[in-house]
Amino acid sequence: MTAFEPPLARLSEGLEESIICEMSRLAEARQALNLAEGLPDYMPADWVLKAYQQVLSQGVALHQTTNTWGHHSIREAVSAYYRRFYGLNYSADSEITITCGASEALLLSLKAMLNFGDEIILFEPFYEPYHDLVKSLDLTPVFYALEAPDFKIDEDTLRRLISPKTKAILVNNPNNPTGRVLTTEELQAIATVAQESNLWCLSDEVYDQLLYDGRRFTPLASLSGMRERTITLGSCSKLLSATGWRVGWVVAVPRMTNALRSLHDICTAGTNPLFQLAAANALNQMTPEHLDALRAMYHRKRDLAFELLGAMGLSDEEAKRYLPEGAYYIWLDLEKAFGIDNDTAWVMQIIESAGVSFVPGLCFMRGKQTSFVRICFAKQASTLREAIERLKLASLLV
Repeated sequence: MTAFEPPLARLSEGLEESIICEMSRLAEARQALNLAEGLPDYMPADWVLKAYQQVLSQGVALHQTTNTWGHHSIREAVSAYYRRFYGLNYSADSEITITCGASEALLLSLKAMLNFGDEIILFEPFYEPYHDLVKSLDLTPVFYALEAPDFKIDEDTLRRLISPKTKAILVNNPNNPTGRVLTTEELQAIATVAQESNLWCLSDEVYDQLLYDGRRFTPLASLSGMRERTITLGSCSKLLSATGWRVGWVVAVPRMTNALRSLHDICTAGTNPLFQLAAANALNQMTPEHLDALRAMYHRKRDLAFELLGAMGLSDEEAKRYLPEGAYYIWLDLEKAFGIDNDTAWVMQIIESAGVSFVPGLCFMRGKQTSFVRICFAKQASTLREAIERLKLASLLV
């Protein structure tokens, strides 16, 4: 007799496990170098570790849940961060909520601003969780497919996607996976359309300090008329190279913050107090010199990623086209580079033949197959050099 099994919720049946996380699991199982998931394999900077060490003696505060909105010290530190680096004034009491990474911040924001069936604009390629989170809440994604190799946003094209059901635009700047940094003109295009149609803008800015070649970051909320309609996400994962701390934040006007906090209270009741205090300490001690050193470190890693592309068979001229403007990923077009149109098959071949793990592009785009792969270079120099040698030895694409 077959056992009777209760059904799953309709919304959960269409969800799948993260492909990015699965590639990390495969890398571990095959003992491959993991250039898939955006997880640094090195320690945070010395000044970040020192900031962590300085809070270890704070007794009971480290072991018990604090204010569910976030310990006052980290909310004040986030407020000071935006004021110091971007000239934006946010109230720690009424506009900043500390979350379990930016991922929880994203979920809370979607739940707080959208109803079942509402439309939200997603730029494609998109960070993998965006689409699944939207589907899990029974929202309707409307895709703006950005065209390679420039992935630029056009105001008129964006405007044509707006309907009476559209309620929000989700922006990721700098972008994961493409590495694009939006220009002032592109940001203004988003702002213009959002204000015309009275939309929310959800701006994922976790890579805000990871820019190359002298670029400077412009927060969407800093544009005229955008502060009151922009929900900004940030995180220590990228800013401090501390992905395991799970300290993120969401910044929004008070009425949105009130809604976010109500949801946050019943979801997680706060994130780890030890790392909240450590993050507060680090943010308060962060200087422009620290950020210059961070960018210089990633410049060196990007140079090694350039060598890695050469090890795959790209010429210097071809490899330069794939160097990102921000974040720490290479978004490689296999078809253009090598005439290969199956991302998954190629990634699996790389794992088996070279012992190096990448992410197939299909998890950043609609459809079951693409010609793109994402390569993460937030790794130790020794890891990247080993990957270069393995690819050379495998002679996969030469």
